[in-house]
Amino acid sequence: GATGAQGPQGETGAQGETGPQGDQGPQGEQGLQGDVGPTGATGAQGPQGETGAQGPIGLTGVTGAAGPAGQGGVTQAAGNNVTITGDGTTEDPYIVSTNFPPPNMGDGVLDICCEDCDDGNTYNGDGCDEFGRIEIQPSIDQVLVNGNNASGSSIVNTGQIGVGTATPNLESSVDISTPLPLIMPRMTQAQIDAIEPEEGMMQYNTTIQKLQVYEMSGGIMEHNNEFNTGESGANNFFNQLITPDITGTIIAISLLVKNDGDACPFIDFDLGNYAVFEDASDVSSSFAWKTFNLSLPVIAGQQINLSMFPCGSSFNYATNSSYFGGSGCCSMDEDDLVFRLQIQTETGLQWVNLD
Repeated sequence: GATGAQGPQGETGAQGETGPQGDQGPQGEQGLQGDVGPTGATGAQGPQGETGAQGPIGLTGVTGAAGPAGQGGVTQAAGNNVTITGDGTTEDPYIVSTNFPPPNMGDGVLDICCEDCDDGNTYNGDGCDEFGRIEIQPSIDQVLVNGNNASGSSIVNTGQIGVGTATPNLESSVDISTPLPLIMPRMTQAQIDAIEPEEGMMQYNTTIQKLQVYEMSGGIMEHNNEFNTGESGANNFFNQLITPDITGTIIAISLLVKNDGDACPFIDFDLGNYAVFEDASDVSSSFAWKTFNLSLPVIAGQQINLSMFPCGSSFNYATNSSYFGGSGCCSMDEDDLVFRLQIQTETGLQWVNLD
């Protein structure tokens, strides 16, 4: 009979085990070449190679053209202001130098372009010559007779000097016969301290207003001796500035003082870092000198401040008008104190006042 209709599909069975790998197939053909990649970075420079051997010396060049003609002869003869040196050869050519004074020499104004000095004239022998050159040693007769300036140079004379006389005394170095006084060099204390003095030097000390000589000296000297005008000072205390004119140690001070009633046993002295109580019990009721012993180093020209304070209020000090090197005094009184200082100096070379 006829074939019947197909039945439904059955369920898929379970997967079987993987079979063994087959053999590798043959290699395929080579593919096309790819595009060129970008250029890489430049590498570091390698070391320098060794220097090659020196090449052969080249051919000698053509001779150059002849040089200019040599120096000609000199037609100017040497004269007062012309100097000629050399012999005219290539090794020692002629050199012509002129020596004329600067155009403005002698007008007293220094022209730095062509003058070392200008003393207002064109004389030689006075420290500055006619060409504006400094002379090492001026002529003493030019300086002293003609009155020219030595321009700061030292003047040396091995003979005698007469001022106001043509015949100086044979036993003198300088004989001054003019009816005028001799003015000594005037120096401040600071200027004196800055030099190295020699024995026998003299000068006028303008700081203390004293004529001084540098000589061997020593001992006890008094300073501001009895500056008394009879005036009566204030009481209670004083503050006195003093300028010693010598270097040494104050060993005593004397005051013109009186006690108006207090039984005061002491005075307190205060000199900077130095302070001491001194017996004043025997000060009388009338002005009299009373000496107190001290010990205070001082230096010439250096001001010190001397303060005194009595234990009572009735002490009176004699005063005077102001004098050089002092100031201040008693309470509101502007006069200086009447006092004496005794200064002990060491024996040796030192500046000594010529009182």
